[in-house]
Amino acid sequence: MDTLKYIARRTGFGLVPQLVAVSFVAFFLLRLLPGNAADVLLGPNATKERIASLRQSMGLDDPIHVQYGRYLDGLFHGDLGRSWFSRQPVLHDLIERAPATLELIAYSLVVAMVVGIALGTLSAACDGTRVGTATRWVTQTAGSFPDFWIALIGIFVFYHLLGWAPAPIGRLDIAVLRPETITGFHTVDSALTGNVRALLSSAAHLVLPVLSLGLILSITVAKTARASMIEVLRSDYIRYARASGMTNARVYRSAIRNAAPPIVTLLGILMAYLLGGTVLMEQVFSWGGVGQYAVTAVGNADFAPIQGFLLVTATFTMLVYLAVDIIVRAIDPRARVK
Repeated sequence: MDTLKYIARRTGFGLVPQLVAVSFVAFFLLRLLPGNAADVLLGPNATKERIASLRQSMGLDDPIHVQYGRYLDGLFHGDLGRSWFSRQPVLHDLIERAPATLELIAYSLVVAMVVGIALGTLSAACDGTRVGTATRWVTQTAGSFPDFWIALIGIFVFYHLLGWAPAPIGRLDIAVLRPETITGFHTVDSALTGNVRALLSSAAHLVLPVLSLGLILSITVAKTARASMIEVLRSDYIRYARASGMTNARVYRSAIRNAAPPIVTLLGILMAYLLGGTVLMEQVFSWGGVGQYAVTAVGNADFAPIQGFLLVTATFTMLVYLAVDIIVRAIDPRARVK
């Protein structure tokens, strides 16, 4: 019951006002940028009369507060606007592209979590030894490389030179039909429908982008896990547990549980970061997710998709942070403040 009250309080007094604030800032800041969709749509050779006529028909000549009021009224009715280039509702475009981005985020986060926690725990357990020094050196060195650069190197080596990876042309090979949509995740949908060819193709296309994102982010997880584990392993209750004859396996299970809150918090932050961090990765691999959709909208000065992307990103981030807080409250009684 306390958890439900906590969720209601966070949602009612935090989520809604923050989203309204995000919509306000995004709307007005975008209008301050040079250029507009009318100029892009008509091209550089259009006459001033044609541009003025199109601006009027698009509502760009209305006072800014009138435009925002119209936009806010649409938001309260579930309408994020319509793209001036795709001619589709922004909500439809985002829903259609969201599974591609979420699939990339989900697998990247799994890789970051598994590799990062394993490296951090190993480094903490072997602190002061050669193994601990080696893992610490690896985390310090590997974390200095940007993920998109790793992706480009991976494409050059594993696709261009070795021919092991598929071409960076999206989520599936050209000759492979898209699986029947159930969850939107090609790997999951292919497995559920028994489409082995699509499953192998989608998994192969995921390898490079997932490893490029996941391995770089795992370095941050490893550093946090190492610091948290070292603090716990040096605590008095762990010393007491060892002195009482508790096995190493039980000691480390207890230590990992007590070191989990900062790791869970970091994973939530990384998950929110990945939604924006996949923008470059989607461009590199022609992924077709919401990140690539937003980049195209920025280039076209297409306001509605940019605003929709920012609102969706803000909503996703706030929900992730809410989920992290609930998980931390569940595993750490000290976080259950009234």
